[in-house]
Amino acid sequence: MTSVLARSQSLVSVPEILISTAVFCLLRVKGSKGEGYPLIGNILDLGKNPHLALTGLSQKYGDVMLIHLGARPVVVLSGLETIKQALVKQGGDFVGRPDLYSFQFINEGQTFTFGWNSEESWRVRRRLAQSALKTFAGSTSPNSSTCLLEDHISKEAEYLVTKFRDQMKEKESFEPFQYVVISVVNVICAMCFGRRYDHEDQELLKICVCVQGCSQEKAATAAGDSGVRLQGNGPSFKR
Repeated sequence: MTSVLARSQSLVSVPEILISTAVFCLLRVKGSKGEGYPLIGNILDLGKNPHLALTGLSQKYGDVMLIHLGARPVVVLSGLETIKQALVKQGGDFVGRPDLYSFQFINEGQTFTFGWNSEESWRVRRRLAQSALKTFAGSTSPNSSTCLLEDHISKEAEYLVTKFRDQMKEKESFEPFQYVVISVVNVICAMCFGRRYDHEDQELLKICVCVQGCSQEKAATAAGDSGVRLQGNGPSFKR
């Protein structure tokens, strides 16, 4: 019984933790970087426009800086030369994706798009994609000054401009997002399948809506991916 009482007295209560955290935040030196606030890291420093906040921070702390999104340390690179050094000259060191918690729920984290590992199968598919892009980046003929990819993009851009003009004449104002997405998809379809689709094609529109929905669902998990990872760190309540 004595040992049980001793252990219970040594435990810190939840209110004490919250008070300590509040005091730490109040006494925290404004403008100092590092791990940021307890539990949430530098999330509050990013605000509603993270890209602008990170640009401002890079001007103060340099092109390579470390921030914390919740419990996850994140290295932020800024500047063309710095990014080129990381992704081109040292691409092998930066290969793969982060091990985000939400990725585990998409085909058990083993997909090409959402997988985080850089095993040989991932490298083979990457080399295949790069080889295909090089093929499409080549000239259509020895006397041509353009490439297949450029031809597809130019034709789709012309169609997109025509579509915008028609919509302005008909409605005077419209949302261009859907048409831009369809145009990008058409360029990919032209390279992969040898054909493009009409902007009103219902099957293609349905696919684009599904992809957009997946993107929105993934964006909703951002807080969980960057927050404190509690799963597996405490007792299990499963039977």
